[in-house]
Amino acid sequence: MAFSRAQFRNFTRELEVATRGLSGPEASRRLATTARQHIATVERRQSARSGGVMPDHLTIVDGRQGAAPESVKPDGVILIQWHYLTEAVIRTVNHLITNGPERSGAWQDSITTYVDDVAIPRTSRLPPGATEAVVAVRAEYARRLEVGRREGGGPFVLHVEQHFVQQSAIALRPILRPLGWEPRFTYIIIGADPAAVRLTRHNSTKGERRTQRAKDVRMRYPAIAVRRLRSASL
Repeated sequence: MAFSRAQFRNFTRELEVATRGLSGPEASRRLATTARQHIATVERRQSARSGGVMPDHLTIVDGRQGAAPESVKPDGVILIQWHYLTEAVIRTVNHLITNGPERSGAWQDSITTYVDDVAIPRTSRLPPGATEAVVAVRAEYARRLEVGRREGGGPFVLHVEQHFVQQSAIALRPILRPLGWEPRFTYIIIGADPAAVRLTRHNSTKGERRTQRAKDVRMRYPAIAVRRLRSASL
């Protein structure tokens, strides 16, 4: 018998495999083959739904996490748990890029994804077993969004709310919750390398610019923590 559970709420599928009349090894092989076929089907369908982002999964065979389906007992159970954290993070990054302020767009390069305080490429697959990710904007950004030009040729500009990262966390709730994940606004504090960081100060009287080396600089950046939805079906 094989079960498949996903982060989608109320999504649980049970597959019963007929093994009557088969020897022990034959029954185990049939269970394993059915499980692997089901995994391939789910990956194909969910990848097509998400635009190419394949979900991660954890296989539990007769109570053993990470065991191969082929190790199942003739009368055993294979449980497949699906995780959509990678897709949730990619959707978070894309939402920030799409809805953030635009002038040069340079701030977008500062969007960083952290898993267990380690930065990873923001659109790469997350490490196996990751249970939370934080997407941070590590740069100052302009508060104007150019949306076009007037008849006279001048730009038509709209102001962007200062706390658009916080607003993005709210807007992402209906997008991420069906995947089993919850976006929450937060801040991250990152300590900088004293040898590499410089603080620039301006003398308002003489118009001079002075640069001082910082001994201990900690910066606070707005971020979105993507955490497991408590009410998700697991």
